[in-house]
Amino acid sequence: MGKKNQSLIQIGDEFIEVFPEGEKFEKGFGYIHGDYVYIYRGKSKKHDVLQPGSVYLDGDKPLWVEPDDPESHSVGNVFTYNLDNIMKEIEEGNLKEVDPALLEMSSSIFAPAIDPKDDILKKLVKEVLAMKKVSIKASKEYKNAYDITNLKSGLSKPANLTFKYFQKWVEILDLDVTINVKFKDSEGNDCEIERNMK
Repeated sequence: MGKKNQSLIQIGDEFIEVFPEGEKFEKGFGYIHGDYVYIYRGKSKKHDVLQPGSVYLDGDKPLWVEPDDPESHSVGNVFTYNLDNIMKEIEEGNLKEVDPALLEMSSSIFAPAIDPKDDILKKLVKEVLAMKKVSIKASKEYKNAYDITNLKSGLSKPANLTFKYFQKWVEILDLDVTINVKFKDSEGNDCEIERNMK
């Protein structure tokens, strides 16, 4: 079961645990600075494209990047995590409908929205995440096995999802994936190859 009285904010399809400014930064968590919550993305590099609504470390100094959607990052949207509060928020229409029991497992339900421009592998993973409503951070096994931040980023960035990352999602989400390839051989006959990814 998750900790009681956590501070959470919903940004897009993700619930993010929120800490006050001055707390030690950890990737994927939110930090209050002024009127907004900023998500810590890691150390800033010269070639990085800085994401709005994020905080980076430039050496030891925090670099706060203003959100492009101030309303979604507003401190006013931070709520205290407990079952009664979540039910109230859902009933009042402030949150998308989510099974509150899942939120007790962790502070982060990851279900990114599907973009029509997404490639087929990315769409498949996003559809499964939306249906399973899994908490990626809830499992220590997942956290130790893979860099979840990079995997999540692979679904959020506009670039195609790599097959390597797709394979990792297949393992994490315990999917049974069969690849079916149909083609014509050198003589023009219809052929088919089917392989299971497990």
